[in-house]
Amino acid sequence: MPFSDVQLQQLYPTFDDYQATMHAATDRAVRKGWLLPPDAIDQMRRVCAVQSRYPAGAQGTCQPYTPPKFASAI
Repeated sequence: MPFSDVQLQQLYPTFDDYQATMHAATDRAVRKGWLLPPDAIDQMRRVCAVQSRYPAGAQGTCQPYTPPKFASAI
């Protein structure tokens, strides 16, 4: 169940805070081999869609995402 706008803004006061947290978590998941790079790109695209749920002064800027090197089990 998605967070309400109020819950989202309580956890991450600005979109930039939310995006930075998601960027770090997504990078970790790719580096550990838990998330494929194309899925990471899609996830960060979805993060950008959340920007509109913040008030104008807290919307920040959606940054382009390039995943780190994928951890391979081989």
